[in-house]
Amino acid sequence: MRTYIALAACLLFAACSRPEVQVEYPDGGPPLNQFFSMTIKVDPSHADSIHVDADMPAHGHGMIVKPVVTQEEPGVWRVDGMKYHMPGDWELYVDLMNVDTATRVVIPVFLEPF
Repeated sequence: MRTYIALAACLLFAACSRPEVQVEYPDGGPPLNQFFSMTIKVDPSHADSIHVDADMPAHGHGMIVKPVVTQEEPGVWRVDGMKYHMPGDWELYVDLMNVDTATRVVIPVFLEPF
């Protein structure tokens, strides 16, 4: 019985754990109110494709642009046309998509005012 409980706990943890997403910003981090590109890296087993967006939940709005995502190799995507247009707390959303699953990873981002 203990074996089944331990197995169930391990499966639940694996199902609930968030895939690791690595974001590579330009040197110095994401700029304020300027277009920039970044790289997203994730284990290829977690995503065949990704979608990227960002919001400022406290303000009730997101970016005023639509970034373009291009896969460079399995597990590596270049994101062009990003722009955090105002300072404050942002949430970067990276949607990891496979044929039968979609997982949203939320990454907090804070931008200082000039």
